[in-house]
Amino acid sequence: MFNVRVPLLYGNPYNNKRGAKQKLVIVLSQRRSYMVLHISHVSGKFFVIQVIFIIVNYETLICHEFFNSPPQLMKNIVLICLFITIIFYGIVAASLYKTSLSLSTATVSLADSLLPQKDAIKTIPRIAASLSFTPATILQGDPFLVFVDGNVGISFIKKLSFDGKKIGVFMYQNKPTALVGIDLNKKPGSYELAAEFSDGDIIRQSVVVGAREKIETPLGIPEKLGGNTKASQDELVATLNEDNKSLAGIPTEDKALWTDPFIPPLEKIFVTAPYGNSRKTGAYSISHMGADYRAFGGTEVMAVNRGVVRVTQTFRNHGETIVIDHGQGVMSYYLHLSKINVKVGDVVERGQAIGLSGATGYTFGAHLHLSMRINDVSVDPVKFLKLFQ
Repeated sequence: MFNVRVPLLYGNPYNNKRGAKQKLVIVLSQRRSYMVLHISHVSGKFFVIQVIFIIVNYETLICHEFFNSPPQLMKNIVLICLFITIIFYGIVAASLYKTSLSLSTATVSLADSLLPQKDAIKTIPRIAASLSFTPATILQGDPFLVFVDGNVGISFIKKLSFDGKKIGVFMYQNKPTALVGIDLNKKPGSYELAAEFSDGDIIRQSVVVGAREKIETPLGIPEKLGGNTKASQDELVATLNEDNKSLAGIPTEDKALWTDPFIPPLEKIFVTAPYGNSRKTGAYSISHMGADYRAFGGTEVMAVNRGVVRVTQTFRNHGETIVIDHGQGVMSYYLHLSKINVKVGDVVERGQAIGLSGATGYTFGAHLHLSMRINDVSVDPVKFLKLFQ
């Protein structure tokens, strides 16, 4: 139903009271078409006409109720009202359409203004990021931590690499972080650290690796392994190579299995033989690829962090050995144990007792040998643990 307010063209011949309603039925042709109108008298100047129902038909009879005006006059009034109604709603529809177009144009203009322009995309980086690392001074055999600064999530980092090799990224202290190990025999110099992001941006940082002082100390062979003979020396070197090969390439989880900092494997820490020293055994110089900690036989040894046990095995030179995978190539090695309290596949928690210290393998007395590897690169365990203090 729609309304139209029109001027009174013929005065007020009906003498209706204000607001009175009359009903008019008009048959427009000789077939079945009629409309029903309500005409309300508002004042002496205006009528309000409500078109209630229209059926297209053809009849030419005009009838009315409560009116005494000539049928032709009523027909003209109705036709004029219909004409004015059509024009009125045409104007309203056109106005609404024009307004909607204006709003649409304004919305598109606003959206365009909020989008970065092509030139801006080329000149302004989408990700404000930078690389940092610790410690500031890095030597052969050292581990270091890499941080991607600038409120950047891991999902935006397509690749992080050092010296052209991809390194794993994990969240640590609310920052994308990576662990890198420098081989003890890596040539000193400057190497590239690079981060590539999902939008194509690449940032680079130079890392200078310095030379480590390598101290040579004499070390004989215990009687249980043949004593200080040429044959024992040859066998020691050959079996050490075999042991090390069997402990290389151990499967690792793709993701870091830990979130808390690494901790020492013993309650009381005292280093008796540091990482990186060369041990002179007859004609051979054997690099010490771990740190020896003072530990009386039977001292409880703890996991340095959460991980999965990958190896529980007895080796000729390493003795009773446990290897724990902490994910993304980070492995901890516990050598010369007297007892192993875990089995392969066990998930161990940080600080969990995994065995007891001992004097098995190539050793002159009870102690704990701890090695740390990052992607099969053996690094200084003392400096590794210091990264998380």
